Amino acid sequence: MSATDKKDADKAKQQAVIPGDSLRKTVPLRGPRVVPPRPTNLALGTLRDVDAADLDGPRVARPGRNLVAAIGIDRYPEWPRLHNARSDALGAMRLFEQLGFEPVGPALIDEDATYEAIRRLVTDDLATLSHEDSLVLFFAGHGYTRTQVFEKASVKTGYIIPVDGDRPGGSAARWLRLDALLSDIARLPPRHILVILDACYCGIALDALLKWRGAAAEAASGPLAELRARQSRRVITSALDDQRALDSGPIPGHSLFTGCVVEALTGGLAKAGKRVATGSELWQYVRERVTSYPGSRQTPDYGALELDDRGELVMPLPGGARRRPRGAGRRQARQRVTGLRAGKDVQRARR
Repeated sequence: MSATDKKDADKAKQQAVIPGDSLRKTVPLRGPRVVPPRPTNLALGTLRDVDAADLDGPRVARPGRNLVAAIGIDRYPEWPRLHNARSDALGAMRLFEQLGFEPVGPALIDEDATYEAIRRLVTDDLATLSHEDSLVLFFAGHGYTRTQVFEKASVKTGYIIPVDGDRPGGSAARWLRLDALLSDIARLPPRHILVILDACYCGIALDALLKWRGAAAEAASGPLAELRARQSRRVITSALDDQRALDSGPIPGHSLFTGCVVEALTGGLAKAGKRVATGSELWQYVRERVTSYPGSRQTPDYGALELDDRGELVMPLPGGARRRPRGAGRRQARQRVTGLRAGKDVQRARR
């Protein structure tokens, strides 16, 4: 073998052909490995460390949803049974659905409204909502106030009672402490949250700080778009801390308070062509109607929770989505709330 042939053979031993490569590429068997350049065609989706959002350009925030969740308990094993809390919750759910709100899930009714289920709804289910969403959370059932007397002061603590709560005066371990529950609700993601509580003694949650915030929030004004842009955390209660909310009212199947909420959102607030209403306007209307009802001894209260930024949850009113025949909404409202003017009521209290 000549010197030239020997040199060519040694060179061939240092190279290998990659099987199946249509380009017959060769790579050195010794020395640094040569890595082929990565593909640059993003449409192929071959780069694992590229976020899908980077392929589509900047993210665009989707419009927020209007959402509703409801809890209603009549059939308490350890507490006096109620008669309209279940229908109040289901009616509130249907009402807000008619206004364009989506249910977060099925309403928690009677045996489904356990301590764990209500806690799970607040801490887990509602925690998955978006910052752009708006949420209405409705509760109808028993409330309770426990007073603790100390050497120089007494402290009132409010609770709402789940279906498996212990009897009145018993263990509070499975009662839901209202200030703690409202604090957890205030920390949920939605930009706007409105809590509606129809239970006796539920006003205990609105201590001086919450009422001060509520007064400041009530005084807030400005363009609707600005109120929508600012975060809101509001609560409306059916009664003050030392009052009992009536379980029955002029609208069959509803308490006095919930009946007035129904009236407000099915025509009462839709005056002079008004298409939307805020949470503050809902409370003002309901307070006036409840306190002026014959025999009423309850005053709906209002407050702002922590993290409130004087925004407003805005609710569409009937006729806001499409034009209805003139007077149709008013006729329906009159039919549904005739009893409010007649002054008929079953004086049964939630206790």
